[in-house]
Amino acid sequence: TATIFDNPRKLTHLVIFGPSPAAVELAQALRRLGGDVTLIDPGLPLPGYDPELAEVALRRLTDEGVDVRMDTTPVAVQLRSPGIGVIIRRGTAEETLDASHILVAGPRLAALEGLEIEKAGIRRNPGGGLLLNPGGRTTNRHVYVFGDATGAAEQSHGIQDRAERLVRSLLFRQPMRRRVPHVPRAVFTDPEIAEVGISEPEARRRRIKGFRVLRLSLAENDRARVENETYGLVKLVVAGNGRDGPGGIV
Repeated sequence: TATIFDNPRKLTHLVIFGPSPAAVELAQALRRLGGDVTLIDPGLPLPGYDPELAEVALRRLTDEGVDVRMDTTPVAVQLRSPGIGVIIRRGTAEETLDASHILVAGPRLAALEGLEIEKAGIRRNPGGGLLLNPGGRTTNRHVYVFGDATGAAEQSHGIQDRAERLVRSLLFRQPMRRRVPHVPRAVFTDPEIAEVGISEPEARRRRIKGFRVLRLSLAENDRARVENETYGLVKLVVAGNGRDGPGGIV
């Protein structure tokens, strides 16, 4: 996705592939810059986020003119003299989109080829990534890896938490297993999605007993009304004791 920022021209029709938060963020931003944008996702955009909160953000994208194609897979790309033909498939039905540009906004992968990491005693896992322990240490005890190089889809808040724990471990001998139980994460759409803790679907999967779901529309918030930013809601998933629990806001 980094290459999109090198483009100085208006994108007439941008087709974006990928389920990452960056795909949704860029779809909205580039639509606001005046181009047509189609977002292609093989499932539901923003997987792993609370579906109710994700739906609010995606509805705003749709209202602004982003063509969101869920449960849709790109099949082929055809080069043409006036542009690009993108063949997509949903179920058994196929359709060809006329695009001016294509953006692949998938997860980043570590560029390990040519580094000769084996000479440093760093081994790979069966999937080709780096073999890491829960603390982020490779098979070379002097080398730790965080972020995109791990092959895991981590957001900056989680990466920062892991890096801070590593520094505390190296400088103050604190064990790496100690971690913040609920690291916040965000998707920078408008409205933004901010979550901390577990979502309602995850609470149900874990069969947590006695939890309650509380919702408050931003239209009922004084500051949101003064700033005319009332599109969205606050959602709390509260434990049975009324004190401990996850929550989210969009």
